[in-house]
Amino acid sequence: MLYNVEIHEWNESTPDNGIWQGDIFPDLTEANSEAEAIRQCIDYYMEEADWSTTDHDPDSIEVKADSIEYIDSNGDRCAILFRAERTMTNNLRALRKKAGMTQQELAEKTGLTFQKISTYENTDDLKNITLWNALRIAEALNCTIEDIVLKQM
Repeated sequence: MLYNVEIHEWNESTPDNGIWQGDIFPDLTEANSEAEAIRQCIDYYMEEADWSTTDHDPDSIEVKADSIEYIDSNGDRCAILFRAERTMTNNLRALRKKAGMTQQELAEKTGLTFQKISTYENTDDLKNITLWNALRIAEALNCTIEDIVLKQM
C-alpha cells in the first residue's frame, strides 16, 4: 500500500501559511492505513525536528492523532496537520519516487512520452490508461499493476 501525506501548517494569526508535501517522509510502503501513515510521519517529524532551534516552545508541544500542536514564541496557537490519502495518482507518483526516477526517466524506460507520464500522475483519472501502458510502467517500477491502479476502498 502506498500513501501520500500532506503537511499543512496552521497558525491562529495566519491560518493558511503553507502546505508541504512528499519528500521529507519516511518510507510508507508498510503502512496499512491512512492513520498508520500519519503516525509514521508524525513520529519521523518529531524525531527529525530540532524544536530547540526554532521559535516553538518545546514544553507546549502536544502530539495528537493527526497533528502536532504547540504555542510559538509569540504566544500563538499553531499546528502542523497531517493528511494522508491513497489514490492511483499518488500511488504512481510514490512508486516512481521510491524507484528514484524522474518522470522523464520513467518515460524513457517505458517508451512512453513525458507528457503521458505527467498526465497519469497529475490527474486522478486513469480510466484511459491502456493495459499495455500500465504493464510497461509496472515493469519499469518493479511493481504490479495493482500497486499502481488500486485505490483503498
